Amino acid sequence: MLIASSYYYQLLRVMARFARILDKPTEAGDFETRTSQIQDIFQRRFFRLESSIYDNGTQTSGILPLYFGMVPADFRQAVLDSLVRNIETKSDSHVGTGLVGAQWLMRTLSDTGHADLAYKIATQKTYPGWGYMVEQAPRRSGSCGMATRPTPR
Repeated sequence: MLIASSYYYQLLRVMARFARILDKPTEAGDFETRTSQIQDIFQRRFFRLESSIYDNGTQTSGILPLYFGMVPADFRQAVLDSLVRNIETKSDSHVGTGLVGAQWLMRTLSDTGHADLAYKIATQKTYPGWGYMVEQAPRRSGSCGMATRPTPR
């Protein structure tokens, strides 16, 4: 629900921008009104004030509202801090998203002053890091290197 709602919000913003480009102020206003309504509903439904996280606290649930501009200014830093803490502690500075979150992960971190963390994630050489995938790829014919986990010892 959070992912679908985030993307719906983002698409409404894009539609409002297109309407402005096409000189259709009435339609743009309608899209902007709906965007505002969705943002308000989203905030009430998914934001956890006591922990400054969205929904279940996954990396993706923090990344999407931050990147799409859904987080109210008063809470933006706290949500960002929670996301960074999640990345550093829960996944040991490894990728902790699926495909949906991964496409916005590096941009979100870099745009918010955490390029160092983005770099650390990108260069992790232990599973499930991208560096691990790169190092394993030559050993796995036809595989991206992440298809199998390392054998437990």
